[in-house]
Formats: sequence, C-alpha cells, structure tokens
Amino acid sequence: MLIVGVLAQTLIAWIRHKKVSGMLLTSAVLVLVFGGLTLLIHDAVFIKWKPTIVNWLFAVAFFASQYMKGRRSCSG
Repeated sequence: MLIVGVLAQTLIAWIRHKKVSGMLLTSAVLVLVFGGLTLLIHDAVFIKWKPTIVNWLFAVAFFASQYMKGRRSCSG
C-alpha cells in the first residue's frame, strides 16, 4: 500500500504543480527501491535490516550535505 500511495502522491503533485519537491522525490525513490526489494527478495533478515540501512543512508546524506553546499548561516 505504501508503494501505491507514494506513487499516487507523486503523480498528484506533478499534475497539480508541474513539479515534484526534492523531499517527495527522495522519499518516493527510497520507498520504491526498498519496497521493491522487499517484494522481490521475501527475506525476513532483509526486512529486519531495512530500517537500519535506511537510517544509515539518511545519516550519511545529512553528514555529507554540510560539505556539499558550503556553510550557510541560519541568522538572517
């Protein structure tokens, strides 16, 4: 159901705004990749490790993002 829902949400965003936000696109890709692997593999160990893998990917992305775009000040 999550795969169908994220596809519908992405399609609706594209129809309404003619663009899809980066956050929605990233979420859609992650849901499609890991959801597709879950359906394809049918392995209990993968299903148990999947949240850990996703959390590590987010941690690496957050850590790397501070070096990719340079430092920005949060104060106006």
